[in-house]
Amino acid sequence: TSSSAAFFPLTIDGESGDTPTALSPRHVAEARSLLGDQGDKLTAVAMHSAIYYDLVERKAIDYVSTNDARGTTTTQSGGSIAAAFGEVSVPTYMGLRVIVSDDLAPTSTNYPVYFFTAGAIASGEQMAMQTETDRDILAKSDAMSIDLHYCYHPVGAKWTVGTVNPTQAQLATIGNWTKVYETKNIGIVRATCTSNY
Repeated sequence: TSSSAAFFPLTIDGESGDTPTALSPRHVAEARSLLGDQGDKLTAVAMHSAIYYDLVERKAIDYVSTNDARGTTTTQSGGSIAAAFGEVSVPTYMGLRVIVSDDLAPTSTNYPVYFFTAGAIASGEQMAMQTETDRDILAKSDAMSIDLHYCYHPVGAKWTVGTVNPTQAQLATIGNWTKVYETKNIGIVRATCTSNY
């Protein structure tokens, strides 16, 4: 990302000319500060497993149980709000829900880390769900095929290219996007971090 790109004000470290470092509380504070008065709305952080296990090693990950999050497991309206699969722990970092995905591929030893506000990514339906069914009477079996076409889109950004079915490379090209919201209302901040793993 060049310093003239529309989303440059929402980047931390490597992208802004600083040397990337391990993910730290400073990154969370800076991500919040980049969003100004909207900074306290950050709710989640997405990272590669190498960044996550670096935080685990440093004992920086907290785990919130589903029971703690609910506050109770009493029966209400004839149903239970107890966890269906037993006690589940949700990892958090600095109060942010942690999402771990190796799809956040590194460039050399630098890993992208994304901070999100609730609702920063929207999903849209490209084509209504289509179903087809068939019956093989000799095998006595039924088959059903379902097509569902949808996409995810960063709220506050606009795709400015007329490309239909863009490639990953086209989606990753910053010049193909423009801001339609004020910067602090976009709700996504990118940091470039390193890991010991």
